[in-house]
Amino acid sequence: APILKELYKRIDVSKLSLQYDSNVTQYTNETMRLEDPTNGQSSIITQVHLQKTMPKFLNPGDVVVCETGSFQFSVRDFAFPSQLKYISQGFFLSIGMALPAALGVGIAMQDHSNAHINGGNVKEDYKPRLILFEGDGAAQMTIQELSTILKCNIPLEVIIWNNNGYTIERAIMGPTRSYNDVMSWKWTKLFEAFGDFDGKYTNSTLIQCPSKLALKLEELKNSNKRSGIELLEVKLGELDFPEQLKCMVEAAALKRNKK
Repeated sequence: APILKELYKRIDVSKLSLQYDSNVTQYTNETMRLEDPTNGQSSIITQVHLQKTMPKFLNPGDVVVCETGSFQFSVRDFAFPSQLKYISQGFFLSIGMALPAALGVGIAMQDHSNAHINGGNVKEDYKPRLILFEGDGAAQMTIQELSTILKCNIPLEVIIWNNNGYTIERAIMGPTRSYNDVMSWKWTKLFEAFGDFDGKYTNSTLIQCPSKLALKLEELKNSNKRSGIELLEVKLGELDFPEQLKCMVEAAALKRNKK
């Protein structure tokens, strides 16, 4: 803390650019309303739908580990419940970090599951859930850690956002280029290969529509079970980007074009 305070004193705010280029579409409170043109009647799961509904299925005191990727851009505007611990990082070339991070967090929670909670409206006997938001492309970088998580008996909810590749890269450059594609996997069969041969410790579900997603998330939210692993493979569109990501890409493109 003393070092940060000293660094803060030395920052020359006049040299900081605190505004986007005037040509960039501003991300405003109006945009935050995230109007869904389907009026919630769509049979597919969209980024807008996730941003409007996912926070409702989190409990006070839960721990969320979020992968670097397109979904991460929308999480920054989630209204989290009190005392929720959010773990992520945004450095470029870091995809794949969340799976091993969840492993480390899960091991720590086996000994100190409530260490991050300081008051709030969390019940004393509540055992926080460990929830991992993971992209399909990023997961293929460090997928073997699922086997370690299984070996260590870490209770975990894994939500795989399956949009058929590196959607974060599609947004930046080469939306239809093959280098942003990955091989399709049978995500719901992974644990059979990783050691849970008879399905005693894991449960995997393929989800392709909003109604099924809501039912499963509600089940997990209200469950008192803190054992085993729940994996949800959620199908998303390849070119469906959060509004926050679109804004960032637009700003970066304008900056490049000015050089």
